[in-house]
Amino acid sequence: MVAERKVRIIHIIETVIQHIVVLFFLLILWELFKNYSFKSLGTWHIILCTLGFALCMAEALILFSKDSVLLTGVDRVTKGKYHAVVMFIAFLCITIGISLKIYQKADEGRHHFTTTHGRLGLSAWILVIISIFAGMAAAKPNVFLNFARPVWFKLFHLIVGAAAYIIGIVTVGYGLHYLQQYTGENGRIALLVFLIIYVVYSLIGSVLTCYNLVLNK
Repeated sequence: MVAERKVRIIHIIETVIQHIVVLFFLLILWELFKNYSFKSLGTWHIILCTLGFALCMAEALILFSKDSVLLTGVDRVTKGKYHAVVMFIAFLCITIGISLKIYQKADEGRHHFTTTHGRLGLSAWILVIISIFAGMAAAKPNVFLNFARPVWFKLFHLIVGAAAYIIGIVTVGYGLHYLQQYTGENGRIALLVFLIIYVVYSLIGSVLTCYNLVLNK
C-alpha cells in the first residue's frame, strides 16, 4: 500500500509538472504569436532554443529519472535510449536556434555573443556537446575501460549535463527580459516561477543519481 501510494503521489506531481512545462511553452508561443513575425529569424531562435532548453532537456532528465511515471515498467537501457533521442532533438533545436541568431546578426552587421544572454547560451551549447560525448562513453563503458571506470563517465555525464541544463535555463530566464515589454513585469515573474518549479523537479532525479554514484563508487 505504501508503494502504491508513493507511485500515485509521484504520478500526480509529475502530471502537474508536465502541465506546467506545456503551459510555460504555450505562453511563450502566445506572446510570440501576438507580438512577433514568424518570418523573422529571431522569432525562430526563441522558439527553437526554448523548445531545446526548456522543454526537451527537461523531458530528457525526467525520462531517465528512476521514479518517473512516463516510462513505467521500462528497463534502464531502454530509458537511456529514449533519453538519448530526446537529448539529441534538444541539441538539434538549440544548434539551429543559435545558428539562426548568428545569421540574423551577421546580416544586420551586429556582433555575436556580446550579451550575458548570448554568452550563457553559447556556454550551455558547448556543455551539451560535451555531455553528449560523455553520455556515449557512459553507455559504452567497455570501449573506454582503459581511460576510466564506468562510474566516472556516468558521474561526469550527469554533472556536465545538469550544468548545461541549468545554464541553458538561466539563458532562457535572461531571454524573458526581452518579452517583458509585452508580458509586463507580473507576466515575466509568472513565467519565471513556472520555469523554476519544473526545473527544480526535473533536476531531482539527476541529483539523487549523482549522490548514489558518489556513495557507491
